[in-house]
Parts: sequence; C-alpha cells; structure tokens
Amino acid sequence: MTFHRLLCGFLLLAIAGAAQAAEFSAKVIAVLDGDTLLVLRGGSRIKVRLADIDAPEKDQPHGMVSRETLIELAAKRRVQVASRATDDYNRLIATVHADGVNLNREQVRLGMAWAAPSWRGRKADETMVALQEEARREKRGLWAAPGAIEPWRWRRSSDDHGGRRHPAR
Repeated sequence: MTFHRLLCGFLLLAIAGAAQAAEFSAKVIAVLDGDTLLVLRGGSRIKVRLADIDAPEKDQPHGMVSRETLIELAAKRRVQVASRATDDYNRLIATVHADGVNLNREQVRLGMAWAAPSWRGRKADETMVALQEEARREKRGLWAAPGAIEPWRWRRSSDDHGGRRHPAR
C-alpha cells in the first residue's frame, strides 16, 4: 500500500510540474500593471506575471507609464506564454511573446521595469541585467531622472508606513 501511495504522490507532483511549465497561446484581455497580464485561454482567465522583471507599482512614480507601455505592446493581442511556475498569488510566472517580441525583455529594455533580483533560489537573469544597464546608460524610461526606487523597496517602505500591502515579487 505504501508503494502505491508513493507512486500516486510522485505522479501528482509530475503532473503539477508539467502544468506549471506549459507553453500556450492566449489573448490578452487586460494589462493590470507593468508586469502583469490577464489572458484568456479556452474560456479561462489567467493572471500572468512576467518572469525575471519587476515593474513599478501603479501608485509608484513611473507605475502608470510602465503599465501604459505594456498596454501598447500587448493589449488585445494574441500572445505566446511559456510558464515556469505559479507564485503565492496563483499567478503564472512566464515569459510572454507578442508579435515575436519578448515582452519581459522589452519592458526592461525600454526602462519600464527592473531586472528582478534573485528569486526563490534563481539568480537574476544576466540578459535582463544587461538590458537594464543599457536602459540606465541611455536614460530610458524610469532612468530618465535620478532617484528611481526599486518596486521591492517601495513595497517594503509602503508596508512599513501603513500603506496598502503589495504582493511580493
């Protein structure tokens, strides 16, 4: 009996892992902020968090511009989603392409998001870090003026001062 339970548990974990690492096509029905999309796939709405980036919060300086940029890149388009995992808020963590453009990288390249720091044991993506440095050198987006605050620090500061709770990235 124990062997069968172990086998069933292993199969359930394998199925769950495969579901998290799926690739699929979907239509963007909403852009929630500079790094989160709501997509429609087969009648189901799915929140997708762009992997390896962290965009300013909507109530943070540059937050609405970051969202507007992602709207221009993705709204009402068919996208390809390559999911990696599900976060604590049940969002798919994914790389998303629209019209052949990697939206994760494009947000960082345009200066609309930071390369996310290490997360859950993963090192920061080197390509994202290089794109961020290029945007900073070229003074694109949030790098146009000094003093941009990383979203993870903004959320922590907001929490420390009684602001609304922001989901961790």
